[in-house]
Amino acid sequence: MSFYFYYQRDGKESAWELALSKDRDKIIREVKPAFHTALDLSGVPDDGDWSKTRYTGPLYFDFDADGDLELVCEQFRNFLGKLVAEYNFDVTQARFFASGSKGFHLEIPMEVFIAKPSPQGYPWLPYIYRDIAQKVMVDTLDLNVYTGKRGRQWRTTNVRRENGKYKVPLSVEEALSIDPDLYRELICAPREVEEPSPPVINPQMAMAFDQAKVAVAASMRHKKKRIEKANKILDPWRKAKRHPPTIEKMMAGEGLSRNAGFQNIALQLSIYAASVGMPEDEFIQRCQGLCVKHVSDGWRYGTPERRETELRRMWQYMAENSLYDFEVGPIVRLLAPGASAPDLGELRETTEEPEASETSEGGDGDGDGDGEDKDPVIDHHASFRRGVFMTPDGVFAKVGGEEVRSLCRCSFSQPEIFQNIDGKSTVEELNNTDDGVPKASGVRVHLVGPGTNRRIFIPMEAFNSSQRLRQLLTTHLVPYQGNDPETVGLMDILMSAVTRRDPVYTFPREGLSVITHPVTGSKIYVYLTQDPYKCPVEPGHPNFLHLEYRPESVTSSYRIDIHKAPKLGPKHVQGLHDLMNINHPGALADMIGWFVAAHYRSAYLHTLRQFPLLQVYGEAGSGKTQTVQLLAHLHWYDPDRVSVKSCLSSTPFALEVQASTSASAPLILDEYKPRELKSDMRKLAKIRDLFKMSYNGNEIAEKGHVNKNAETSLGVVKMKATAPIVFMCEAAELETAILERSVVVPLSQAYQTRDRTDAFMRLQSDPEPLSAVGRVLVDLATLLNFDSLASEVRQIDRELADTVPRDTKGQLMLGRRQIFNRAIVQHGLRTLALVLEAHFGDEFKEELDHLITLRSSFDDLDFRVSARAGAVSELTKVMSRLAGLSRTRNMPYSLVIRSDYIVDVDEQTVDVRIERAYDAYRLYCNSMGDVPLFDSLESFVNALRVYSAVVDQSCTDSPMRNKAPDEVIMRFSISRLRELGANIFSF
Repeated sequence: MSFYFYYQRDGKESAWELALSKDRDKIIREVKPAFHTALDLSGVPDDGDWSKTRYTGPLYFDFDADGDLELVCEQFRNFLGKLVAEYNFDVTQARFFASGSKGFHLEIPMEVFIAKPSPQGYPWLPYIYRDIAQKVMVDTLDLNVYTGKRGRQWRTTNVRRENGKYKVPLSVEEALSIDPDLYRELICAPREVEEPSPPVINPQMAMAFDQAKVAVAASMRHKKKRIEKANKILDPWRKAKRHPPTIEKMMAGEGLSRNAGFQNIALQLSIYAASVGMPEDEFIQRCQGLCVKHVSDGWRYGTPERRETELRRMWQYMAENSLYDFEVGPIVRLLAPGASAPDLGELRETTEEPEASETSEGGDGDGDGDGEDKDPVIDHHASFRRGVFMTPDGVFAKVGGEEVRSLCRCSFSQPEIFQNIDGKSTVEELNNTDDGVPKASGVRVHLVGPGTNRRIFIPMEAFNSSQRLRQLLTTHLVPYQGNDPETVGLMDILMSAVTRRDPVYTFPREGLSVITHPVTGSKIYVYLTQDPYKCPVEPGHPNFLHLEYRPESVTSSYRIDIHKAPKLGPKHVQGLHDLMNINHPGALADMIGWFVAAHYRSAYLHTLRQFPLLQVYGEAGSGKTQTVQLLAHLHWYDPDRVSVKSCLSSTPFALEVQASTSASAPLILDEYKPRELKSDMRKLAKIRDLFKMSYNGNEIAEKGHVNKNAETSLGVVKMKATAPIVFMCEAAELETAILERSVVVPLSQAYQTRDRTDAFMRLQSDPEPLSAVGRVLVDLATLLNFDSLASEVRQIDRELADTVPRDTKGQLMLGRRQIFNRAIVQHGLRTLALVLEAHFGDEFKEELDHLITLRSSFDDLDFRVSARAGAVSELTKVMSRLAGLSRTRNMPYSLVIRSDYIVDVDEQTVDVRIERAYDAYRLYCNSMGDVPLFDSLESFVNALRVYSAVVDQSCTDSPMRNKAPDEVIMRFSISRLRELGANIFSF
C-alpha cells in the first residue's frame, strides 16, 4: 500500500501539493517547504468517505500560548515531567522542537507504543492521538492539531519563517531546561542536534494507545446513526435557511449556564457550524455577542480577542474533523438551569420556587439554618432526556409510555457544591476547560426516605458509574438500582440546583495554612482540623468564607486538637519553668525554637520559600524520642494523638501521604537508620528525597486519577511536602543536601542531670502548659503580617551572617541555608518570648534571653561540630575518602604515592591522577557496599573543574606526566582542603 503526504511550499496560503511518503525526506531536503503534514495517509477518497483512509506517523504534540513565551516554556517542561511520571517514558527517544515563534513541537515514534507498526496504517489515527493528548493535558497544549482528512500541516525544521526565525530541534537537556532567553537564542539560525535514542516499546504508552484506539473505534461505529439523528433536527432549519433560536442565543452569549466552560461552548457551536456548512467569517460574526459577554477569569479565554481566536481555531479544527457530529444533549447541558430548547426537540420543565416561609424537613444540624440556605429549586425533569426524574418520593426512570421504574426510594435535596480551594496545586483536571472556574470535588445532599433522614457527602467520582454510587449509598443503608446513564442523569439534576448556591470550599490539609481567598485573592491564615471550621471574621466581611477540611484521598492521621487546650494562665508557670530546664540549653534552644516556628511553616514558605527540618541524633537512651514527643504537645492537647512513625516499618508512599496532609503539626519520624535501609535502596532514596523536597515545600509525588464518565477523564493528584518534619537517628545523617536543610540537634546521656530529669518527669506527667502555649500560637496566626514576618527573619539572618567566620578568600564558612535555619530557630524563640511576656511579664525573660543569646552566633561547640559536618560538600567527602585510600596498603583500591599522587616538597599542593583516583574510589565503594557520590568519571571531573581547592586543572609540569601523558591530572591546595574539612593525603 502506498502512502502520501501533503506539503506547502511558501506558507499556509499556498496550494497543498501531494507526494509519495517515500519521497518525504528528499522533498524536505531539496524543496524546503514551509509546511508538511505531520502524518502520512493512504490516499484521498473520491467519494469523500474518509473512514477508509489510514494514517501512519509519530505521536505529535503542539504547544502554543498566544505570545506568552514564559508560560509555554513552563508548561512544556511540566508536560515532559508528566510523560516521565505517568508513563515512565524515556525522553531521549523523542524529538523536541522550538517552533520559531512562541511554541514547541514534540514527536514520539510509533515504535514506542506499537511493537511492530502495521504497514497498512491505522484508521482515525489523528483522533487516537488526540485522545492520548487529552490524558496528559497541560495548559498551552493545543488539541486542535489532531485533524483528520488530509491531516495537520507541520512546520518544517530549519526553514526560515515569515518572522525571520526558524523552527529548530532541541537536545534533551535543552528541552528539560528551556526558558524564554534560551528559546530566543536558539531560533535565530538553523541547527542540528544528536539523533534520539532508538525507540523501545513502553508498556504504559502501549496501553494508552490501545485504549484510545478502542474508544475512537467505538465512537465511529455509531457515527451513521448520529448523523441521521442530527439531520432529523437540522434539515428543517437548513431548508428554511435559518438557525435554531437556541443556537442563535448561544452565539449571542445568552441563555448559557454560568458554569459552562468557554472551550465546551466553542466546541459545540463549531460542531453545529460544520454540520450546517456555516462559513468561518459568518460564524465569527454571529458569535461576537458570546465573545463580549462570556465571563472568564482564566488566562486562556480571559479577553474577547482570545475567545474569538479560540472560536476560529475550533471552527478550523471541525472543518477537518470527522470525529464529531451534532448532538442535542451536549448543547442542552450548556444552557442555564430551567431553559427550554423546543427548537432542538428538547424540553426542560421546572418546578415552582418554594415560598420563603417554608422550611426544609429534618436534618442533622449540618446546614446553617438561616433563611438564605433554603433548599433551592431542583429541576426534577432536568435529566429527562436520560429517562430520569426525581420527586419527593425518590428517583425514577421512565421505561416506556407512562411506565416508570424506581431507582432509589430516597430523594436528594438541599444540595451544596464543594470546591477544593487548593485544586490548582493539588488536583489538575487535564481535559476540561481551564476557564478559571474551580472544579467541583463533590456535593453534599439531604437524603430523605424510609428510615433515612441525614446529610451525606457524595464525591464527584461516585457519579462516574452506577457501581460507585451504589457502593456509597449502601454504606448509608440506601439501595440504588440505576445504571450508568441514569446515574449521570441524577448528577445533572443535582448540578442544576447547586449552580444557584454559594459553594462550600474545602482544603485538604490540617493545621495552620496560608491560602488564597477564592473570591478576594487575599492571602489569609486558616486553621483547619477534623472539627468544624470557625471563620475568624463575621459574615459580610470580604474574607469570610464557608470552609471545611476535607482530604482528597487519604484522611489525615494528625487529628490536631490544640484548639481544645485550656487558656494559658498562672497554673502553667511552674511547667514552663520546667520546660526551660529539661535538657542542655543549646539543644533546648534549637528544639523549642523549631517547634514554635513550625506553627507558621506555611507563612515562612509563602514569604521566604524555605523551612528547615529538625534532625535529632544521639546514642540510645539519650532521650531523643521522649523529648520530641513531649515538645509535640505544642501542637496537640490529647497525648494519645501525638503520633510517631517508624522509617523502618513505614512505606515511602505512607510517609509521602503523611507529609502532605498537615501544614503545621510536624511529621515525627523515628528509627531513621540509613545503614539498615540500604537493603532497600529505593526506599532510602525516597525518604531522602522527601527530606530534601520538604525544605521548600515542593511536590513529592504524583498519581493518576481516572474519571470514566463522558465529561471528565484523567487528572493528576499531586502531593506536596507541606508538613514540618522532625526525624531521629542514632548517627547523624551526613548527606550534605540533608544536613544543610536541617537544624541539627545532638543529644547525649551526659545531658541528663538529676535536676533536668526531675523537670522532664514533672512536665511529662502534665504537659498541659505546652498545649496552652500552642493554643496561643494558633490564635496569633490571624494577626500575622506576612511582610513583617519575612522582614524579621531576614534581619535575623543578616545579623547571624555577620557572626560567621570567613575563610582566607573572604567567603562564609557556613552555607546560607545553615544560617537561615538558625534564623528560623531564633525567630521561633523570639515569638515564644513575646507570648510569655504578654501573659506573665518578665517571669521567663532571663531564661528565654539565655536561649536566644545561645542562638545569636555560631560560637557554641555543639553547633560547630554539626555545622562543620553539614558544610562538607560531596566533593570534599570524596577527597577525604581518597586521602584515606592513600593510607591503605596492598589493596585493589590503595593509592600509591609518586605513582597515583605526589605531594610537592613544600607540602603546599598535591597532584592527583584523577582517573586512577576515581577507579580506586569506585572499587572501595563496591567493596564496602556504599553508593558512590558521583556516578561517572565525567561527572566527577566536571565537578572538580569548579572546586575551590583545585589550583591547576592541567598540571603540564607534574612529575607524573611521564607515566600518564594523556590522563587528567589536577593540583590541589592542601591548605584549602583543610579549610573545607577534608583529610590530607599521606606524605
